[in-house]
Amino acid sequence: MVSWPINARGPSALMEGLSLLKDGLISCAGRTPEQCGDPNKIDDPVELMFNPATGEVFRMVLISQDQKTKLFFAIVPDPVTKSDNGCVIEAIRLLPKQELVLLRGKGFQPNEDLEF
Repeated sequence: MVSWPINARGPSALMEGLSLLKDGLISCAGRTPEQCGDPNKIDDPVELMFNPATGEVFRMVLISQDQKTKLFFAIVPDPVTKSDNGCVIEAIRLLPKQELVLLRGKGFQPNEDLEF
């Protein structure tokens, strides 16, 4: 598992030896020395803990040992959203101190005029 925090110049390894279970959970299998985890707790699910700033995105990647399979995902634990008439706009913090923010909208019609 690799993480790329918004205040880092690049990604860094977070954990090694993880397994993806049939039900989609990420685990520390603990079956072999290359796998993380306690051999007494086989398939122990990984619980990710975040301490987010408002609107901060956490970017993660799971990479297979052979580097052929990569699963990218991101989470915004404390989102900044505003909704009106079935439309939603979200501000996602991409750099510290909100120097760069991604605005993402949902529910708008194609070519619809927007007022801010």
